[in-house]
This record gives sequence, C-alpha cells and structure tokens, in this order.
Amino acid sequence: DSTNSNIIFPDVIDNVAPVNGWMEVSIYPNPAKGTITVKCPAQSTINVRDIFGRICNTFNTNRSITQINVEDLANGMYLIEIISRDSKIVHKVIIQ
Repeated sequence: DSTNSNIIFPDVIDNVAPVNGWMEVSIYPNPAKGTITVKCPAQSTINVRDIFGRICNTFNTNRSITQINVEDLANGMYLIEIISRDSKIVHKVIIQ
C-alpha cells in the first residue's frame, strides 16, 4: 500500500476501471477496535466480508464518510468492499 496525504491506494483485489481514474478511498484506523471510518464516494455500497468472502455487514451510504461499528466482529482480517457506480475496490482491515 502506498499513501499520499489522506488518499490510500490499496492492494486492489477486484477493480472495474472507473471512468476518470482510481476511486479515492480511505479506511482508518487499521488495525481497528470498535469503529472504522470509511471515506469513499457518496452513493456507494460498503460490504464487510470475512476472509472466506462471506458478507458480515452491508451498508448503502449517501455520504462520503461512514462510521462502521466492528465491535461484534471476531478478531482477524476482513475485507472492506466498496462499490460505486463506476468501480469496485477492496481493502484489507485487521480487527483487534
């Protein structure tokens, strides 16, 4: 992963090329306890998946900043899948 100010360009697991370049996404803190913050385009779907790809939670957001409670998730690695109109991108997140 490379970081440029507040924009994170993650290891992309699945990406459908957006019309105007990469989708700007930031997920923090990582590792996380309690809550994670997701910055992504408004009008996105956010899926929290376990390492087997099963969806643990889904959020449809109209905002560019979304707080997600992860207190009920077991410790481990999860995938945060963000789907916007033009692209899909996946970030790895560690829950402690």
